[in-house]
Amino acid sequence: MGDYNINLHDSDNLKNVVNDSEAVTLTAGFFPLISTHTYHKPYCRPSCIDNIFTNDIDTVQMSGTTSGSPSHHYPVFQFLI
Repeated sequence: MGDYNINLHDSDNLKNVVNDSEAVTLTAGFFPLISTHTYHKPYCRPSCIDNIFTNDIDTVQMSGTTSGSPSHHYPVFQFLI
């Protein structure tokens, strides 16, 4: 898990960077668990730059983000079985 600073929702200028990073991650056998925005600053477009990756998707019961953080970053979480 971490702050990767590659916005998985960016479909503009960095599309190649997003596609390349996803290809490397998936080829290595890891899957992103977060698909909603994780960073939102006033007057800016929300982005998905914080993520959790797993190579054992069958053990993931739930994952997501929580709101109410004093930071612009929304906390990410996962529950495993």
